[in-house]
Amino acid sequence: MEETADRLESMIVMALCANHGDYCPGHLWKDKSTGAVRERFDIGQLLRFDEMRPSSFYTIDMTDHDRLFAVTPDYLITHPADVLGEESEVAMIDGEELLWFGYRRMRRQPKGVSCLGRAAVWYEVHHRVVTVSGNGAYVKRCVPLDKDGWPLLARMQGQGIGVPRLDGETLISAASIIEDANRSGAMLATVKDAREIMFPVPIADYKKVFADREGPKIGDRRKAIVHWVARHLRKSTRGNECVVNKHLRGVQEFSVDGLLVRLTPNGA
Repeated sequence: MEETADRLESMIVMALCANHGDYCPGHLWKDKSTGAVRERFDIGQLLRFDEMRPSSFYTIDMTDHDRLFAVTPDYLITHPADVLGEESEVAMIDGEELLWFGYRRMRRQPKGVSCLGRAAVWYEVHHRVVTVSGNGAYVKRCVPLDKDGWPLLARMQGQGIGVPRLDGETLISAASIIEDANRSGAMLATVKDAREIMFPVPIADYKKVFADREGPKIGDRRKAIVHWVARHLRKSTRGNECVVNKHLRGVQEFSVDGLLVRLTPNGA
């Protein structure tokens, strides 16, 4: 658990630093056909979306480094909008950077933005990158999805403001990470400090992952961690037998290295 706790603490610290504005200085480029020098800026600055910062986000299974995630909706269980809902967040650590994505469902097509195809739903996309030193960037995009969940090309002032091969695939992957976190055969671990992080832990591994938990205790002995009790027969003091249905027992909330952890069996 020590390695997992270190990664969680790093994610929380970097998430707290994710307060950069969405201003990106323009850069000069030369038009090859005319020779004219122009300034290009991030088109996302024209999107009038309210700012979004890390608050409660999903991340990947920290015990499985080889897990694959979908980049097309045909590999999701349901439509990505059913997974992301009104608002969702995902984040992961890539080297020494925190990559965070926030998604917020829009009520209508944003003003000044067009799309190629018929959109069934639109999402705001908020993307933050934060380094271990606290530096970072923040950009805004939008992604329209058709009725089958496929991302469409969104354009604003002739520029791509939501590109299927980039922003669209990232949105699908975010939905895949959330689906995976809620899969059967896993515990959903929720870690709270200044921010909340949610990630899956396989049923076969969760006791080992949280073996170093701190309390609560009964005397000098820690209470048993949450577990399923199988359906069984119980004999009463009068000698009668009754059926006890499958149920949960044990502690669901505890602390590890100062982090508050709650385990919820998926499907419970």
